[in-house]
Amino acid sequence: MTRPLYFSLLFPAAALCGLAQTEAPDPATTHTAAVVRVTATHLARALPDVAGSASVIERGSMETTGALTMDQAVSRLAGVDYQSHGLPGSGAKLDFRGLAQHFGSKGALFIQNGRRLNDPFQGNVEVTHMNMWNVDSITLLRGPASYLYGSGAMGGLVALKMRNGLDKEPFGEFKIEGGNLGTFATSVAAGGQFGETDLYAGATYFKTDGYRPYRDVPKVDWEKQDYFVNVGWRPSEWDELRLEGGHYTGRGFDREGDRNVDRWFGQLSWTREWATPRKQSTAFRVHHSHEHSLYHIAPAGGALFFNRAINPMPPHYIHIPLDYTRDYVLRSTGGGVTHQMEANDTVSFAVGADYRYDTARLADYDSRQHAGEYSLGLFGESDIKLTEALTLTLGLRVDKTETFSPSPSPRAALLWRVTPDSEAYASVTRAFRTPGLSDRYINTMSIYYPGTPFAIALPYKGSPHLKPSHLWAYETGFRQRFDSPFDFMRHAELSIALFYNDFSDEFDFLRSMTDEGTMQMNVANSSQAYTVGGEAELRAYFRRGFEFLGHASYVEGRYSKSNADADIKGNRLPNMAPWKLGAGLQWHSGKLWRDASMSHGFFARFTDARFTGSDNETKLSQFSVFDWNSRLQLCDNIGLTFTVANVFNQNYNVYDIISPDGYPAPGRMYMIGLEGKF
Repeated sequence: MTRPLYFSLLFPAAALCGLAQTEAPDPATTHTAAVVRVTATHLARALPDVAGSASVIERGSMETTGALTMDQAVSRLAGVDYQSHGLPGSGAKLDFRGLAQHFGSKGALFIQNGRRLNDPFQGNVEVTHMNMWNVDSITLLRGPASYLYGSGAMGGLVALKMRNGLDKEPFGEFKIEGGNLGTFATSVAAGGQFGETDLYAGATYFKTDGYRPYRDVPKVDWEKQDYFVNVGWRPSEWDELRLEGGHYTGRGFDREGDRNVDRWFGQLSWTREWATPRKQSTAFRVHHSHEHSLYHIAPAGGALFFNRAINPMPPHYIHIPLDYTRDYVLRSTGGGVTHQMEANDTVSFAVGADYRYDTARLADYDSRQHAGEYSLGLFGESDIKLTEALTLTLGLRVDKTETFSPSPSPRAALLWRVTPDSEAYASVTRAFRTPGLSDRYINTMSIYYPGTPFAIALPYKGSPHLKPSHLWAYETGFRQRFDSPFDFMRHAELSIALFYNDFSDEFDFLRSMTDEGTMQMNVANSSQAYTVGGEAELRAYFRRGFEFLGHASYVEGRYSKSNADADIKGNRLPNMAPWKLGAGLQWHSGKLWRDASMSHGFFARFTDARFTGSDNETKLSQFSVFDWNSRLQLCDNIGLTFTVANVFNQNYNVYDIISPDGYPAPGRMYMIGLEGKF
């Protein structure tokens, strides 16, 4: 970032401080478990009442750490496997407990105010496209959650609660940031409560010149615009109507080629609180989303293509002048209804149904496809208070798609309140993931850059005969909250979870040879495997403004059976780091010079080495990164921010979809920002 940009942030800050009209925000972002609500489940519960491993990230924490995208926001939590090329718009892999060996974030389900975000084509979520500016909180449930939302939630559930203007005075906000790699971002928002109506509207513009992972590869750059609006109307004290909508456009080079993406969505919901002696409510929701992604695949110098028939001499590659367009149009339309109530002093429950119709229009390398499928789900969930200390949670969901037979997803969990400040739990859950439209109908040519003047081209073909993957998961855990007897500490929270997952019919792309002597990737139900491990997280709140966060997780996974050509039974699962460790300290000051506040924090992360293939022949090296964040409150409504990712500029590779050597991370990245609220 150039010197004029530094001064362009400072001079407006000095001028705007004279316009201060609001109270300074509390810089401390404490995380009191007793009041945090988990909104991802059908029955809204306080965090201590959840019979499972859950975390809630509130907006104050995201602002303090300077998180721009979803993967950055959750990277400091226990049990999160976070592999990213480091910039919004680039590729990323995010999963939990080793339950997604493939690229992307297909092993977890993402929802936004109840609306499913996983795309209807691959079942993936591009987490680096997800803008945190409009997010109020993130709830993360580790472990399978198909009993809640159906297919795709084998590894976990990530629920976004979006910002609104409910019960807020009219406000306006802005943030301007700039950093290295030609990175610039600006965001604005406004909203508030206006009589019976509340409003929130936010917009973000982001641009980065990116970085060049290899000498002969284009820069991984990205430019995007992101808009979101949330309007609510309460015609009575019992009813709330809410309309949400958003539009996202992005363009740049995203590893394979130049890409233009255009997305928009709309959702209308109605919630009715019934005037009955016991609390009960009904919620209806309808939604529609649309995505158009256009790729231009044209590697410089063409590509190398494996063909043993044409070139019988090793390494059997021939050169082809590859240049083509990949055009995808994806749509999803659906809705649902949920009713929850307290039946009596001991039983509360929620029942409901949802419906979705997904379509994909694919124009690819040498194929044209149009596929569509409906999905219908019926679900129920209940908390049964057996005693004052014991609560039994039962859940069941049955999903039926156009192609596959009904699939049940049951869950049973027991929560024991050992003391008012501690609880233990145990659960057993069944989950599943149906093959996406991509897995069944894709017919494309994918490329990767191994660091040579030529790209490598490899055909990918789907299979319409795939079966769903299934999983049985077992978990036990313990949580403890306690006030410290020592003068230097105020409060601490400890959570521990142990788990075992056994899954079958996992499907992935396998290399194969055609009769014509070419190599291609075919998707198949290829394996049975298990993962086992544990997670621990400690939060401690000290006096004088210090907060500590530390976590450790270990997971081991092995194949118990494989249908692949190679004998991989007993091998470790690929793309899964056994050890993940993290620790950091945040400090918040009191009132300082010119009545300003400040905070500084650091966080160190360690990720263990991982195998990149099922043959266990190649590994990505372990790595450690050190991140820094600072915030200076110049006056009541204006602040300066400074964040640095990978302070010591460590060189390491992250998981890549094809290359066994991985993909270089971008190195040190820093951002300096000016933010304000009026």
